[in-house]
Amino acid sequence: MPRPVRRSARSRRPAPSRRFSLSGVFALLVPLALLIAIGINPGSPTTSSSPTPSVDPSRAPGRLWLVPLIGGTQTADPSGQTIEGCIATFAGENERYGCMAGVMAHIGETSTPANAVSAIAAQNETYPEFAAECHMLSHAVGIGVFRVIGMERVNEAIGIDSGLCGGGYHHGVIVSLAKSDPRFEADDPVTVASAFAEVCRMGTISETTPLERNCIHGSGHAIVVIHDYDIPKAIKVCQAYGDLPVQPGEVDGSERVTSCAHGAFMENGWSGRVIGGPWTRLDDPSYPCAEFGDLGASCWFNVPYQMAGDNYTRAEVAEVCSTAGTERWAAECWVGFSRSAASVISPETTAARCEGTSDDWGMPRCIAEAAAELIDLFADPDAALATCLVPENGDPAVCARSVGEASARTVVPDPCDRFEAATLRDACRAGYRGDPQ
Repeated sequence: MPRPVRRSARSRRPAPSRRFSLSGVFALLVPLALLIAIGINPGSPTTSSSPTPSVDPSRAPGRLWLVPLIGGTQTADPSGQTIEGCIATFAGENERYGCMAGVMAHIGETSTPANAVSAIAAQNETYPEFAAECHMLSHAVGIGVFRVIGMERVNEAIGIDSGLCGGGYHHGVIVSLAKSDPRFEADDPVTVASAFAEVCRMGTISETTPLERNCIHGSGHAIVVIHDYDIPKAIKVCQAYGDLPVQPGEVDGSERVTSCAHGAFMENGWSGRVIGGPWTRLDDPSYPCAEFGDLGASCWFNVPYQMAGDNYTRAEVAEVCSTAGTERWAAECWVGFSRSAASVISPETTAARCEGTSDDWGMPRCIAEAAAELIDLFADPDAALATCLVPENGDPAVCARSVGEASARTVVPDPCDRFEAATLRDACRAGYRGDPQ
């Protein structure tokens, strides 16, 4: 999931009006350098330049904190700082995050790609403060790596198996790469999709479906950035994935389209809202989901994350999901609602955040998706297992299976033996193997 942008405090308000008459491994904020490249001043809060009616200032997106690396004049210079030092020195979330991002980007610039990825894993296991921000901090590592090795060695960078922290490392590399190659700026959607498909076959990536899927998701982010947040144009590129030939063992065309669309809508929903992109409305977090038919489901997945970042209450998010308009859109919104409930620190917090889920969706499914998020994004099987066992979960076997499924598509080793109950171990293993339900 993308890292939420911090907002100022606000008074509670009713859920905003939404466009429901018509119809996404979550963050991701675009690196600050990309905003510099398109003329945004990173030193002050941005406001929307698009026609956005009745903006609530307390919900208006604030700042981004990733260090500027791509194509800029500034390199990562943490002045000898460490992650431990950042945590000890800065009490404020934003300052601490900025410090950690500088440290990780510097590691990317001064290490081999393999060692840089190992550093992500080490910090993620050691510091909960890092784990809570691991996706975007992994972005910083990928940006730093590409800044040094460039196109000549990008195969080495992309070929590393790192599903850790929701694949943030790969996303950083891919967005950086796309800004360095004119092929990705072509007007023809098939040309752009073909260029990204070629990139996503590099190294060992084509041998491991989760890696290829993550690469294509990252391309959705990059396409939006490259084409100045023109979402219809970006979605045409995503749709072009469906017309490309598929080699044996690769992700099929429909999955490519969906993965790309998830990344594109995520980029628009977070960074697009920060810079006032033309396809955002600050008073309507579901916009433009209703404009894109079936692919709008990928947009709906991201709505709960955006609302959390904009200080909406969980009850307000649940209300939006309950009135999403179609069964498919609502289902994707509830998945996002559930995954955005995940707390790496406290299973009880996760359960509390799942309160308010619809009767049709149910508490067990919410907790199961949240546990999967703890695997997919945080690579934390201990937190995932503890979440499955909260008293509020009426069906822990559903959660155990979800943990197994998530572990099979990430770098997390099989965690199923950690469940004490045989029924939960069996459910987890069934998910890990991909047995039909």
